[in-house]
Amino acid sequence: MVGYNDYKINEQRHLKIRTGVDPEIKTYIVMGEQACGKTRNAEKIKELLGCISIIDDWVPNGAIIEGAVHLTSCDFSDIQHMKATADVGVIYYSALNLSH
Repeated sequence: MVGYNDYKINEQRHLKIRTGVDPEIKTYIVMGEQACGKTRNAEKIKELLGCISIIDDWVPNGAIIEGAVHLTSCDFSDIQHMKATADVGVIYYSALNLSH
């Protein structure tokens, strides 16, 4: 079972903080410390989350591309008030359980 908390972005959209993969979400932000393996494992992350593209070094004021996994070293407090045009799943890299 996927656990999550919803953070309302606007009247129609939410950030969905995930502890696992949710098949209903197709756009993700993956957070993790610098040099933790996000970029090295980007293709694995993309496949695991069912995304179609990778945005590396994403920053909170950057565009959210629907269907992409956005890799960032930003903290959740930096992204919780961002604007998005689709529901966005947010998951910590460590929760993906990928081998380095």
